[in-house]
Amino acid sequence: MKTTTMASMWLLSLLLFLPGGLQAETYFAEDFERPDAPVPQCWWSAPNQGTGKACLTGEKVFSGKRSALIEAPYSYWEVVLPKPLKWDRQDPAGIGNRPLYLSMRVFAPSAPAIGAAGFRASTVPKRRPRSGGAPIGDWEQAGVGGRTNEWLHLCMDVGQYLSREELRGTLNPDHIVLESISFYVSAGPRFYIDDLRLSTERPADCSPPPPAPPKIDASQYFRRDPYLESKVWHGVFGGVGSLNDDIELHADTIRDLKRHYVNFVFGIDYRVTGPERRFRAVERVLDQAAGYDMLFLPSSYIGDRYTLAAQAWSREKLRDGMQGIVRRLKDKSHLLGWYLEEEMGVDRQQAALEQKRWVEEADPHHSVWTVFNAGPGVEVMGPAYAVVGADDYPIGGPNANPWAAPHRVAQARRTLKQPYLLTDQIFSGGCGWTVPTLGQWRLMVYGALAEGANGFFHFAYSTQPLYRQSGGERMTGCMVDPYGTPSAIHDEIERRLGPDLFSIGELLRTCHPAKVPSELRIECASVEDALERKIPAIALRRLVDAADAYEIMAIYSSDPVETQTGTLRTPAAWLDKRIVMDLSAHSADILTRSPIRIEGESIAVELAPGDARFLAVTRKAQAPGLVRRMQARRFEALRKMVEFDCRWLARVDVGAPYSAKEWDKLQRQADRGNPLKALRAALKREQQNQELLNTGSLAAVRRHLETVRACLSASDAAIGKWSVRQQDKPFPPEVEPGKSYCVTLDKLSELFVAYGDLVYREPPDRLLKLGAALAEVCERFRTLATQEASSVPPTKPCQLALAELKPLEAQLAELGWVRPPTNADFWKAE
Repeated sequence: MKTTTMASMWLLSLLLFLPGGLQAETYFAEDFERPDAPVPQCWWSAPNQGTGKACLTGEKVFSGKRSALIEAPYSYWEVVLPKPLKWDRQDPAGIGNRPLYLSMRVFAPSAPAIGAAGFRASTVPKRRPRSGGAPIGDWEQAGVGGRTNEWLHLCMDVGQYLSREELRGTLNPDHIVLESISFYVSAGPRFYIDDLRLSTERPADCSPPPPAPPKIDASQYFRRDPYLESKVWHGVFGGVGSLNDDIELHADTIRDLKRHYVNFVFGIDYRVTGPERRFRAVERVLDQAAGYDMLFLPSSYIGDRYTLAAQAWSREKLRDGMQGIVRRLKDKSHLLGWYLEEEMGVDRQQAALEQKRWVEEADPHHSVWTVFNAGPGVEVMGPAYAVVGADDYPIGGPNANPWAAPHRVAQARRTLKQPYLLTDQIFSGGCGWTVPTLGQWRLMVYGALAEGANGFFHFAYSTQPLYRQSGGERMTGCMVDPYGTPSAIHDEIERRLGPDLFSIGELLRTCHPAKVPSELRIECASVEDALERKIPAIALRRLVDAADAYEIMAIYSSDPVETQTGTLRTPAAWLDKRIVMDLSAHSADILTRSPIRIEGESIAVELAPGDARFLAVTRKAQAPGLVRRMQARRFEALRKMVEFDCRWLARVDVGAPYSAKEWDKLQRQADRGNPLKALRAALKREQQNQELLNTGSLAAVRRHLETVRACLSASDAAIGKWSVRQQDKPFPPEVEPGKSYCVTLDKLSELFVAYGDLVYREPPDRLLKLGAALAEVCERFRTLATQEASSVPPTKPCQLALAELKPLEAQLAELGWVRPPTNADFWKAE
């Protein structure tokens, strides 16, 4: 039977490729000469940059024929295939087993010009809904690469590209459909494209690929940062401003993040060409970060990548401008580092590394951070950075899935030795991304920890209200909605991931992935991943401490849908007088005095969808020391959480005065080897704080705040479909009737932020009447908004509500609240 099959395949190969076999085929060709030729459609464009435009043009100076003109600074364009093409290597006669080339002619009139040919594909998974994905293309072989004023004939080998993506864990070429030819525009401002073609024959006159950038040993730019290596890092990438996009850190947001054991946040950006008033806003936010004891990483896009004006500067002028900014901010106490740019490709290698060095010359005490996409960027440039961040966009589309995150972490950790932080996507909006289920989120997060990740950025904390978002790019998900209402993932981070990071994470911090010995094995069922491959339902990984004091067995569920069970076999001969400790149990009950041991060679494992369990193997005498390390790091994070409330309560005259000496004494206790006693004292104080928060006038004020939060969230959901509002642009005619509702909700939202800010600054007795009045107005507005959601909303009730808000605004002003500037204010001025 096997011989017969091989003979059949050999005969088929002759039919396909020998003379007289199947001839070359063209599946799609479009030169735009026909009057009914399709105009490329903008599939995605960067926020706040419009959708660009495309048209057919007869400007023969360029092509001698009609071509498609594309004008957009950053976007994806596509021409849909008349018939989708199934790529299937399991079909011997199909295009999956024949050459396939994508080609197009491109003309870039002026520099800077960055663009690349590509295609858009969909997965065709069994038993799962079909999902569209982002256009993908080969920048190295089919990119414009700055070549201008000439027609380029770009060409890419589709099969070669798909195979490369398969190795990265992104695509399974056996199960995709090609849907369209695409063109990616990263800079412009204009491109002409023509002669799109998808064929089994490579065009004879294809332009050679752009010259490869000079090879640079990125490790020469590495500067070790012992401080970053000594900590567990847990941050939030975006959305830490208020729902009104204030240039400010709000106490309510910071308090919530501290309760998730978050120890740094990203925020307001500053560009090298920005005005002085924006610079002062960055300084004010850094001062606020110091007041809240929260490390801050400003999105300091002070290089030339995001600023066209700076791209025209000389090298010397750019360096002096960047270093001037660095010297002005570098002494701020809670500055964590410099975030210069993100999602860099190999084309940015020379410029990005040079600018990194300029910054570090001006500030020897803070490191440069970046976040890479999956791909060659992190492989080529990652070794230059003290901390490597990755943003894999793992949910939605054929080029991403929850299994991809741990897969890519494992790939990176084979070569990178510095701390590796993953950005877990918890949002949707545009580009085919979807909000992950809790099981999918656990799989990416705990799978990444098991494969060697050292910490996380969450993207993002919150986003703008629905009625302010553009129709094609509505973002949902995140940790909380715009009004702070938590998601399921928010609760999971607070309950599980945060505590785990600051206990288990302390031991993972000094570990590196290692090969699993043959004596160890996990017995379990198998499941199918998003690429339709059979994999063990429970994955077993091994991480070894750099000092060889212990090793960790990380076990995570590969199934994001169902609970899985299995058995871990740990032979006594392999243990060799070592013991097995349950680190996950220690994290859940950090006050346990002695190590929680697991006896026996067979360990039963039951994991919820995507969940994980961490076990340590160490000598019995070393086990108490590992537990103390976990407890000490947990106390460090818990102290920030509880101390924040202590300071707040003292500021509003509730409870005992704040005592810095008390906390310093506990810190010394933890540092000197008794973290358990310090932890117990901190938890006792936390219980006392909660009792104070839940009694008396402060409890009533907080109830008013929660009532307003719930009302605004419900109102936002009800009126979100009525209007699309971006900054101060006019409302489209079809949603004009909803404008008054949006204006009213905007005003209520502003008062909500103001009232929440005052809760952390003023004694509660002064806020009781104001809070009750604000809650009453918001409750009536929610009733009105939800009742009228199915019809054209009347404007008169909104006018009455706005009139009621004026005295509330006056009361807020009397209590000392001053509205902070928003990004919109800066956009008007800049």
